[in-house]
Formats: sequence, C-alpha cells, structure tokens
Amino acid sequence: ILIDGTIDDVWSILTDYNNLATHVPNLVRSYLVPSPSNSIRLFQEGAQRIIGFDFKASVVMDMIEEPVDDTRALQEKKLSFSLVESIMFAKFEGTWSMKYANRSQRIDPITQETITTYKTLLTYTVFVKPKGVVPVIALEWRIKEDIPPNLRGIKLAAETIAQNRRQNSTSNRNKPSSIYGDGSNTLMNGWRPDETLGRYMINSRRFTRS
Repeated sequence: ILIDGTIDDVWSILTDYNNLATHVPNLVRSYLVPSPSNSIRLFQEGAQRIIGFDFKASVVMDMIEEPVDDTRALQEKKLSFSLVESIMFAKFEGTWSMKYANRSQRIDPITQETITTYKTLLTYTVFVKPKGVVPVIALEWRIKEDIPPNLRGIKLAAETIAQNRRQNSTSNRNKPSSIYGDGSNTLMNGWRPDETLGRYMINSRRFTRS
C-alpha cells in the first residue's frame, strides 16, 4: 500500500506496540511482554470470522527491528516477527517492509524554501501454519480478507502523523519574528509594556551590525 508520508512516519505506527490495536481493525489487543532474552516480545490477539463462526487467535512473537543500511541509495526499513507461542498456530512469521516510492519538491510561496514530501511503499508478508484441524483454505481466505483493511488502518494513522508534522513545520516557518529579538510580540494597548525609544534604538543597532 502507498502512504503519503516518510518511512519514519510509518515506522512510528508499527513500533508503537502497545497502541497498535487502535489502528489495526482486526486486532483486539497488542502489548509488550517480558522476554528472558531482552528481545522485543509482543502479545497480540486478533478476531476473525471463519465459516460463520467467530473466534479469537492469540500469538506471542519476537519482533526484530532491522537497522537501516545507510550505504544503499534506496533507503529501506524492515520489521520482522517470529512466533514464540500460540495455541492456534504452529508457524506465524513474516516481515513489514518500508521503502520510498516517490519524492516530490515544491517551493513554499511565503518563505521560498524547498519543501520535500515522500510517498512510502509498505508491504506485508506472512507465513502461517495452523495447529490441529483448523481448515487451511478457510484460514487462508480469512487472512487475505483481513490484510487490506489492516493496511488501510496503518496508512490512515501514518498519514495523520505526516499531516500534523507538515502543519507544525509550516506554522513554525511562517511564524512572524519579533523586532525585539526575544521572540515576544505581546502588546498592551497597542504597545509592549517596556517599549521605549531607547529599547528600539538598542535593537536597531544590534540588527544593523548583524
């Protein structure tokens, strides 16, 4: 799925482990649990409906946050996971992969600064092997049905972060600077309380020298 935001925007959602269930529709619970090996160990519980029956499946996974290879021209981040424990699954492993798909630039009409925006391609791969007599074909169909809305949930959350970041950045760039050199524009009856001719002359000389 293509996301209007940076890799870091997407990464911040995927690694917000304790709040993932607020973004992923089919995820009921998600939270970090202790790990004897000091790894990133995550408990997740999902809800599915297969052949007319509702059931919940939980897994405990180890998450592997793979470092970015800065020597590569095309930056890519990967978040892998492997099964530790589950009643329903004998295998549950895969990877979230993020890489830039597009970069565009425009000129801010007010500041004349170059603003760069990115589109990130997020892909999800998973290998699942059920335990017991769970019908494989039905489970495979259910997973395929669940993945698109889950990806859209992550897309929405990441794009919200990206939009807020851009708005904050624009506000900071367009914020008027103070002639007093202290960042203050507070006025009282049209004047600052300490606004005097002497103060004005001191600041004028300082700006002239700089």
